[in-house]
Amino acid sequence: MIRTATSIALLALVFALPPAAYSAPSGADAHDASRPADEASLADVHAFNLQQIKLSELVLRRPASRDVQAIADRLKREHLQNEQRLAALGIKTKSSDADRQFTSSLDDEYQKLEQMPPGDFEAAYLGKLTDRYARFQEELTHRAPIAHSGAVRTYLSQTARELHDQYSALRSLQKAAIGQ
Repeated sequence: MIRTATSIALLALVFALPPAAYSAPSGADAHDASRPADEASLADVHAFNLQQIKLSELVLRRPASRDVQAIADRLKREHLQNEQRLAALGIKTKSSDADRQFTSSLDDEYQKLEQMPPGDFEAAYLGKLTDRYARFQEELTHRAPIAHSGAVRTYLSQTARELHDQYSALRSLQKAAIGQ
């Protein structure tokens, strides 16, 4: 009777906790997650998330078609959720020289997009985003299996799958925009 009550209480606790509560690394996994390769991967995802949020906000401020506005809104929401999952891992992402260079190049692209006339803006935005999502999704797909931490491996794999879904949506929108 006591074992049954204990088992029920443990099951209730597991199902009552949000998934993030038991996906954060602990013990050896937390130590492994602080390895430079894992930290670099997470820093890259963090920088990518922030840039996609920033680009989405630019699209939402500019005149654009309903479809482009909808994809920008979706991407903003999904990258904000991705940042929450990253924070739930409890791993500090360290900025590296490569991270700063990556962010700087994206800032240059952002500035160019911001100054484009409305007629050119959508095509340039979709083209750059589609290419970027394809490259970053492929990169994360290669990095995930070699991550030291199980939690980081899971996070990178899930993020790569989400990027693939986002890429597919962007590619469909891009094809529709150019009439293919």
